[in-house]
Amino acid sequence: MEVVGWGWLDAVHPEDRAMVRESWARAAATGRPYEVEYRLRGPRGECRWTAARAAPLRDANGTIREWLGVNTDIDDRKQADRALRDSEARFRILAEAMPHLVWQTDATGEPDYVNSRWQEITGLDLAGLRGGGWLATIHPEDRPGLAAAWARARKAGGDYDADARIRHRDGSFRWYRVKAAPALAANGTIRQWVGTCTDVEERHAAEAQLREALAARERLAREADHRIKNSLQLVAALLRLQAGRVTEPAAREALEAATARVQAVAEAHKALQLSPDFRNIRLSDMFRELAAGAGAQHPGADIRIEAADGLTLDAERAIPLALILSELVTHALRQAEPPRAVQRGGPVYLLARLEAGAMLAEVAGAGLRPAAASSLSETVIRALAKQIGAQLSAESDPDGGSRVILRLAQDAAV
Repeated sequence: MEVVGWGWLDAVHPEDRAMVRESWARAAATGRPYEVEYRLRGPRGECRWTAARAAPLRDANGTIREWLGVNTDIDDRKQADRALRDSEARFRILAEAMPHLVWQTDATGEPDYVNSRWQEITGLDLAGLRGGGWLATIHPEDRPGLAAAWARARKAGGDYDADARIRHRDGSFRWYRVKAAPALAANGTIRQWVGTCTDVEERHAAEAQLREALAARERLAREADHRIKNSLQLVAALLRLQAGRVTEPAAREALEAATARVQAVAEAHKALQLSPDFRNIRLSDMFRELAAGAGAQHPGADIRIEAADGLTLDAERAIPLALILSELVTHALRQAEPPRAVQRGGPVYLLARLEAGAMLAEVAGAGLRPAAASSLSETVIRALAKQIGAQLSAESDPDGGSRVILRLAQDAAV
C-alpha cells in the first residue's frame, strides 16, 4: 500500500514528527497495527499528548482496504508521569547531597535504591542489600529487634523509628537512628518506603557517660549512706551502753529513748540501702528494720508488720516517718511492760496501706496509751508529723488498747 498525503503531520509537535512518520510508514508497509504516543497541536496552538491506535481492515483476499484508528488524550497521565520523574530526580539529587545514609524500598520492603554515601560507609551496593542482605550490616545484638520493628511498621503502614549499630566498611560499628516513612499511591496503598540512617554515635556515647556518672554518684551516695548508718549505729550502741550504767530510772529512760531515736534513723538508712533507685524507701523494708531494732531494745516483744512490697515513700518523708513510728512502737512496748502494764499486752502492729487516695501508716497495740501533751515523745511525734504533712489521729480499740494513724497524701507514696 502506498502512503500518500502527509499534511496531517503539520498538527504533530515538530520534535515528534519524524518518529510518527516512520512509525506510520512501517505499519502501512507491514500491515501491522499502528501504536504510537506523541504530542498533537490543538485548535488554539497548544500541544497535548495523545495515544494513536490504528488497525487495517482487509477484504476477503487479505488486501488492506482501509485503516481504522482512534486518538486518546493522555496528557494528564503524561504530565503526572513527568512530575513523578522530576520528583524522583530531585529526590536522587537531594539524597546524594545529604550527609545521611539514604535508602528506598518497594512496597514489600525490598531495597531498590541506596545513595552513594551508604555504599561508601558500609561497602555494600544495592545488590548486596537485597534478599535480606541489609541485616548483615546491623550489629548482631540489634538485628532481632530492628527486623521485628521493621516488620511491624510494614504491616501497620506507619512510620518507623529505631536506633541500631551499623557496621562500617572497616568492620567497626557506629550507632545510627533509622527512620522510614511510607510513600502512598493515589489510591492510598503503599508505593514505596523512604528512609534515612543518621549517625548518633556521639549521642549514645554521651548517654553512656551520663549513665556511668549517675551510677558512680549512686555508688558514692550508697557508700556515704552506709557510713552514716554505721555511725548512727555506733552512737546508738554507745548510748545503750551508757544507759546500762545509769541507775536513776528517769535518766536511764531518757537515754533509752534517745537510743531508740538514733537507732530508728539508722534503720531507715538501712532500708534506703535496699532501695532499687536510692530515692524511695519500700515501707516493708523499713518496717522490718524498725521491728528488728525495737525487738533488740525489748527482748521478747511481739511486733507484727504489714505493708505491700510496692508501697514506697521518698526518703525525705520516710526517715521522719520512721522516727514517728519508732516513738509509737517504743511507747506501746513500754506501756505493756511492768510496772506500767495494767495487763500484759499482746502484739504491737505496724501497718501501712493505701486508702481513699491517701497512704495510712498505723501503730496499734493493747499497751498503746496517749502520751502526755507536754512529753518529749508527744512533741517529737507532732513536730515530725507536721514536717511530712501527715494528719495524726488516734482511735480506741474495744480491748482497751488504741491505734495511732498517720494519713499522708498519696502523691507522697508510690
